[in-house]
Amino acid sequence: MPIEIEKIIKKSQETCALAGVKLTNKRKNVLIVLLNSKTPLSAYDIADRYKVQFQESVPVMSVYRMLDFLINERLVHKL
Repeated sequence: MPIEIEKIIKKSQETCALAGVKLTNKRKNVLIVLLNSKTPLSAYDIADRYKVQFQESVPVMSVYRMLDFLINERLVHKL
């Protein structure tokens, strides 16, 4: 993982800890998928890339919930 992404993940974990919420591994991985992309991604795109990058399937509905979390914590924004 590039050092810049590692710094963003660490800062995101600190932000979540201060807010009293947890950046779970799956939420963190979704954030990593987004950070690795140069273009906006749909939930379906994220699920596909997640499977390739982490060799684990994640249901699209779960991706939507994780995106809602990331949006609520102001770690990503919706286009």
